[in-house]
Amino acid sequence: PTWWHARTYGLMAANPFGQHDFEKLDDKKVGDWKMRAGDKLSFFYRVLILPGSPQVEAISAEFEAFSKIEP
Repeated sequence: PTWWHARTYGLMAANPFGQHDFEKLDDKKVGDWKMRAGDKLSFFYRVLILPGSPQVEAISAEFEAFSKIEP
């Protein structure tokens, strides 16, 4: 899982680099990702919004289907 944050103006973002801030860690480098010039990095997320109280089986089925999608 990644770290998420939301703002009152409507922003909702996945932030895989926010571990240091979200967990209030002393080590400011936790969550850093170093890349060389020309490297590429892609993230693939799904936001699932369900009515009522979702069941574990339904969430598991959604995850299974999502895990088979090629980004």
